[in-house]
Order: sequence, then C-alpha cells, then structure tokens
Amino acid sequence: MLDTCCITSPAEFVEEKHCRQRESSSNKTKQLEDMRHRATDVAHPTVKSKRMTIGRTPSSAKEFRIVPAAVNRSHSCRLSRIALVCNQTTAQLKDSVYNLHLEHLTSQELSTSFRSEFDQKIKSLELSVEDLCESNITMVNNQWRQHLYLLKKGDKVKTGLSSELTSTRLMLLDEVQKSSSEINSSLASLSSQLAEVVALLKGLVIPKRGKVAAVSRKWESSSDDRIRDSSSKHRWF
Repeated sequence: MLDTCCITSPAEFVEEKHCRQRESSSNKTKQLEDMRHRATDVAHPTVKSKRMTIGRTPSSAKEFRIVPAAVNRSHSCRLSRIALVCNQTTAQLKDSVYNLHLEHLTSQELSTSFRSEFDQKIKSLELSVEDLCESNITMVNNQWRQHLYLLKKGDKVKTGLSSELTSTRLMLLDEVQKSSSEINSSLASLSSQLAEVVALLKGLVIPKRGKVAAVSRKWESSSDDRIRDSSSKHRWF
C-alpha cells in the first residue's frame, strides 16, 4: 500500500503515482537485464573459436557464442514468467492506486456533502430564529397597544366620573340651598303666626293675679328663645 499522508491534492497524487511507476519500471528492467546476463553466463558458457586470416593478427579474430535452441526456449519461458509477475504486480499497484484515489474522492465528496448539509441547517436555524424574533416583537407590540388603549379608556372613565361627581355635587348643593331657603321662609312664617297667636292670647286672658302674668311672660320668653334657636340652626345648615 502507498503512503498518502503527504498527498494534499489529486494533481500531486497523480504526479507521484507516475513517478513511482517510472521508477518501478526502470528498476524492473535493470533487474531483468541482470538476471538475463547471469543466466546466460552461468548456465551456458561461451565457446570461443579462432579463425586465422591472411594479413590479420590473431588478436583481430572475432569472438562468437554458440547458444542452442533449448537454452533460448528456457530463457524465453523465464522472461515470460517474469513478465507475467511484473504485469500482476503492476495490476495490483494500479488497483491499489485506483482504490486510494477513489477513497480520496469519496472523502472529498463526504466533506462537501457535510458542508452543504451544515450550511443548510445553519440557514434554516437562522430563518427560524428570525421568525421567532419577529413573532415575539409583534406580540410585544400588540400587548403595548392594548395596555395603552386600556390606559386611555381608564382616563376617559375617570374624566367621565369626575364630571358626573361634580355635576351631582352641584345638584346636591342647589337642593340644599333651596331646602334651607324654604325652611327659613317657613320658620319666618311660623314665627309670625306664633307672634299673632301670643298677641291674641294676651288680649283674651285677663290677669287676676301677678302669677298668671309672670307665667305668661315666661312662656313668651321661652317661645321666643326656641324660635331663635331653630332659625339659627337652619341658617347654619
């Protein structure tokens, strides 16, 4: 498995993948060449032949190798096996890289989906808070309006009651004044009538002794005092 902790973006991931593929392919080709040379040198030693030519020294003779067909077949089989192993490893590497790339993409998709859901939830929460604030503000305004209406209504009722009280007070004062004037007039008429009655009694009664005269005088003085007291009381009221 590849280490993807240092990968920060898909472009860097792809670039690193290509670099690793090139390095692995170059290493594999070098290994294959080394293995091929070793196999040919160890299993099949070279057979050297010298051909003498006129006008040429022995050092200029050509060297050649004689390799039988069986050796070529075994070498080709080994190369095919190595190629199969390399193809399998490259396929596994490609699958692992593809899976890692898919995991990276899925993680990006999950992060984007989470962000979108989070943004949607935040927006819905903000809208609900705004609606709640508006509803509370309207409710408070309605309550204040009702309170002010009741206050105005109470002021109107107070003014009406005060006007009614003043009117009733004036009416009662007028009635009291009228009744007091009537009482005073009636008392004056009664006092005049009593004076006439007293005068008649004085003319009719003949005092035989001084006691009768004293009694009549006392009765007259007491009647006058009563009349005066009653008239003074009515006037004060």
